[in-house]
Amino acid sequence: MAKGRKLLAGWDLSADATIIQFRIRKTGSWAVMKHIFISGCPRSGTTALMELLNKDLRIAIAKERFKHQPRVCAASFEPEYFLTPKAEETNLLDESFYASLSERVRSGNLSYIGDKVPGYFRRLDALCREFKEAKFFMLLRDPVSVACSFNRRSQRPSAGWSSEKDYNDAIRQWNDSLWRAYSFHGRRGFQSLFVVKYEWLFCGDERYLEAIYAYLGLDLQESVRKQFRLLTEQWPKRQRKKLSLSKEQVLKVTSEVDLELAAWAKRTVIQQFAAYSYSSDAEMSPSQACGAAWLEQRDLMLSMLSEDRSANPAEKDARAKKTHQGATRVRSGLEKLFQEVTCIESSRSWGLLTFARRVRAAFSRKAALSRNHVSVRVGKMLERARLHETTINKSERLEMSPGPKENRLCPICKKESPAFLPFGKKRRLNAKCPHCFSLERHRLLWFYLEKETNILLGEQPLRLCHIAPEKALEERLRSVQALDYLSGDLDPGKATIQLDLTNLEFPSASFDVIICSHVLEHIPDDQAAMREMLRVLKIGGIALVQTPVRRGPTLEDPSITSPAKRRQVFGQEDHVRVYGVDIADRLNSVGFEAKLCFAEQIASPRERRLMALGNRTLVVCRKEK
Repeated sequence: MAKGRKLLAGWDLSADATIIQFRIRKTGSWAVMKHIFISGCPRSGTTALMELLNKDLRIAIAKERFKHQPRVCAASFEPEYFLTPKAEETNLLDESFYASLSERVRSGNLSYIGDKVPGYFRRLDALCREFKEAKFFMLLRDPVSVACSFNRRSQRPSAGWSSEKDYNDAIRQWNDSLWRAYSFHGRRGFQSLFVVKYEWLFCGDERYLEAIYAYLGLDLQESVRKQFRLLTEQWPKRQRKKLSLSKEQVLKVTSEVDLELAAWAKRTVIQQFAAYSYSSDAEMSPSQACGAAWLEQRDLMLSMLSEDRSANPAEKDARAKKTHQGATRVRSGLEKLFQEVTCIESSRSWGLLTFARRVRAAFSRKAALSRNHVSVRVGKMLERARLHETTINKSERLEMSPGPKENRLCPICKKESPAFLPFGKKRRLNAKCPHCFSLERHRLLWFYLEKETNILLGEQPLRLCHIAPEKALEERLRSVQALDYLSGDLDPGKATIQLDLTNLEFPSASFDVIICSHVLEHIPDDQAAMREMLRVLKIGGIALVQTPVRRGPTLEDPSITSPAKRRQVFGQEDHVRVYGVDIADRLNSVGFEAKLCFAEQIASPRERRLMALGNRTLVVCRKEK
């Protein structure tokens, strides 16, 4: 830092993990800069968004400044380092570009400083840990357009683009970027990531640009509006650009799109546009906004198909037939879209989001109030809406997802069914496999064993202790070769041996694997049970623990002893607590290296849907020493 002060004699620099503050001595004023990161699948319009935002003199975004740098931290944005890129850090060394950035950095009027790298979607969590107040943008573009752009680049290979990065790689990266954005969005919340729909942004409607600036907490400048109009003037021409893919290639691209991720992205774009669009004189409902975009695309499609480029009557008839078929497909898609948006708008979650938007509009009219104060208030409302939305029944979310109906697949018995059986006092739909009678937690545990471990391969002798065994798992675990399986339960008639988990009669380091599903919530002294499991587990061994998990800390009260009160507080008569998200900390306190894993972290959206895993959890505990 001393070196920085020496190089910039007129500056005082101080940095923490999230914000770099610059103090200009001659004025004595402070300019607090936050960070901004733009990511997305390559060829999705990240550069266009960067150039648009850079027209605002309060924003300085670099071109892939840290593309090849494994870790980006607050010190990376110190002026003397940020403005002098090196060849080993980036492949874009534009002196004139960084000279223009240098002028605005040294002006002391910056509100945001950041970087644009399409591949940042793979590092969202790491960046969020380093920059807790940062703003993240994720570009979403039509997958066919992305695939066409990939294909054109692959036909003209260059230093930064190989011939292997064709339309096949495009759809893989498109799905991967959405999956990572979906996971990040679910963990960090509604305001963590703004999903920018490329077609909505550059079709010419300034209301979407205003929503982006509302997310940043800035007023839209005239210089940005002017650049926006220049970019959108060529939009109809770009839409008419000839596809670089054959019909077979287009069909392959569309068939490999993850429909559930695409539906999530579509819902998120609609919700965020409504939440951050606070212009009262130009309000547009989500269904109107989405319908307008579809209608515009339909008109463009019809104009392309109906354009008379030949006097041949046969070609005219063929074109007219294609026009009719295309219009029918678009009309069908538009109807499905309106049905989905209607379902979303009728939910309680959407009501909360609409209320939050109105509150934000009311506060935005009061210039005396700080925008930061508004963001905090609205952020809390949006977070409550997000938490409520996650409680929507799984079956309701599946009904909102587009695409053909698929059979359920049980990973344990490997059999398919049109639907799983309902189960539980509250009759959870698609809960119980009709063949092996496994529940959601059983299927999640088995899927983790198959995907993340070699326990089921039978390649090496292992000893496994199954506490309170479930029949769906026990029969198949016994059939695994080289696995020395032992089951135990407090009730001697339900397992091979009788055992008390708080006082196991095994020598230390007896087992390689322990499975303990829905047991700890029944034991008053759960710490003793955890210590016993740690004791009998070998070094390097693994314990897989499952319990019901609530949002927030663990809830327990030893004074509650009546069955009725326990059912009311803990959900079941024989439960003595309800674990929260701190269950991993409780296991770590006895010596485990524990991690709480949600179903969305173990399986992809499609796998969770096919296997009906719901929102179940699994705690992976390892004994390292």
